[in-house]
Amino acid sequence: MGIDLSKAKWSNDRVYRSGSDYEPYYFYLTALSESNRFDLLLGYFSSAAISILSLGFAKFLSNGGKVRMVINNVLSLQDKEAIVKGQSNDLGSKAFDINNIKAIKDTLDEYDKHFFECFAWLISKGLIEIVIIKPKETDGISHYKSGVFYDNNNNAVCFKASCNFTAFGLLGNLEEVDSYLSWETDLSQTKLINQNNYFNDIFSKNAQFVEYVDIYDIETVIKNEFGNKDLEELLIQENDLLKKKQNLIKNEKFNSFVSEIMDKYETIRKEPKFPFSEGPRDYQSQAYENWVKNNYHGIFAMATGTGKTITALNCVLNEYKKTERYQVIILVPTIVLVQQWEEEALLFKYRNIIKFSIIIVYHYLYMVTIKAFN
Repeated sequence: MGIDLSKAKWSNDRVYRSGSDYEPYYFYLTALSESNRFDLLLGYFSSAAISILSLGFAKFLSNGGKVRMVINNVLSLQDKEAIVKGQSNDLGSKAFDINNIKAIKDTLDEYDKHFFECFAWLISKGLIEIVIIKPKETDGISHYKSGVFYDNNNNAVCFKASCNFTAFGLLGNLEEVDSYLSWETDLSQTKLINQNNYFNDIFSKNAQFVEYVDIYDIETVIKNEFGNKDLEELLIQENDLLKKKQNLIKNEKFNSFVSEIMDKYETIRKEPKFPFSEGPRDYQSQAYENWVKNNYHGIFAMATGTGKTITALNCVLNEYKKTERYQVIILVPTIVLVQQWEEEALLFKYRNIIKFSIIIVYHYLYMVTIKAFN
């Protein structure tokens, strides 16, 4: 059971409004949970929005998610420091396990030092990429509020919103979000293509109508210095954020929505998956493709240390993705190899592993069977 934007529950009219059955933050939680790529074309940005959406964002990261953001040149001091640290890779040995959705959610929930360390780490690993812009030759700012979510099934959801990607934008103001689902209408597909082209032109630093700003040159907002109402959105403190979250938690519909996300995550968490975040090596993927082309017959002739066991178990995984079931018999000549195969199979989260041996004359044939139905 993988991510699939087309299988998510969207509002009937594809519009999300404050005070309605479909609040704007429902849209972001839904889309984050079912996507693995997210392009944001923004005006004001505050990492507090990530904290508000901690469950959805943690699920997004566990999907292998990556965010690209274009933002304006005004940030809170905390966000600027985190981005500087992340982009300069000044993090020491700090690391976070993005496959542990509960740990990441707990980290993103707390708007404290640990949160900003995680935010900086995600930037340093390229999981969050940020381009900062302002209009060329004018005194204005970037004031966009749009973006696109993508899954790995060629589905995409484009949106345009009234709200900034900030805590106040998601929970404090009266706002709305219009969404367009790529698989529904030609108009939606056209909007998606136009949004994608426009975003890529800016993000790739080819847009002639904007000025690209270095992170060290951005303005930072300090309390009481600015009278602009929009800028106050960037100044939320930990206690203010906690109050907003507590009000949200009291909402029964929100809690039901969160439970649905968690139930689906638990199902996905138990599914077999490739054990390393970088995925199989090219030659391991090629081995699977050659095996399939040869009618699922063949011998892998691979040098010692190149991962023959991983390659074989990855073949099982790819077949599981097609059928959502697996039955495998593995025959090996020694007990040591039985133990090795079991350890590798457990890394893939294969379950119901049965080990047994057969004595044939004076020779031993040890077998390990992986058998499960999902």
